[in-house]
Amino acid sequence: MRAGTESSPIHAAGRSDARRNRETVIEAALVTLADDPQASMLDVAAAAGLGRTTVYRHFERREELIVALFERVIAESQAATGAVIEEGAGVAETLMALGPVMIAIGQRFRFLRAHLEIGAEVLADSKAIPDDPVRVFLVEAQAAGALRADAPLAWMQSLMQSSAMATMDEVHAGNVDPETAGRLLGETFVAALSSG
Repeated sequence: MRAGTESSPIHAAGRSDARRNRETVIEAALVTLADDPQASMLDVAAAAGLGRTTVYRHFERREELIVALFERVIAESQAATGAVIEEGAGVAETLMALGPVMIAIGQRFRFLRAHLEIGAEVLADSKAIPDDPVRVFLVEAQAAGALRADAPLAWMQSLMQSSAMATMDEVHAGNVDPETAGRLLGETFVAALSSG
């Protein structure tokens, strides 16, 4: 095939560079927005070491970049919660262990709390991902009789998500330390969801 066509090495290299640049922008945004939640796209471009046009090629508006960061939250949350669930502990023990993991994720992305209106759709959609580890865990635990039979799946997911956010607010306000927050969050999950 001619150089420059879709399956050519040159085109593949271009896609690889584009993916790498996009990832560089996201990583830079994580750091930049953590320091200043109101940082501009120019600030992100400078932190990424990329030109403004390169950044805007991937994210035409700041809101698109924020959405990508919320998508990163979901991806990292799935990886972290999935690792806990795969350990195969009992249902109560797993719920307890999910508390600290969710707090750790919340701390890493705490600056996004100021942009919830932009990421609301991503967060809502995340509860419908069929293979989401927490969703699968809840369905299986409820089917096994370990979780409340009268609790709809969406309610359990919303309870966990909103409780984690509220707990992180308390951490940010200095009302509770992260370790205690993780323990209390896990205990809340057990108390609210367990069938016993």
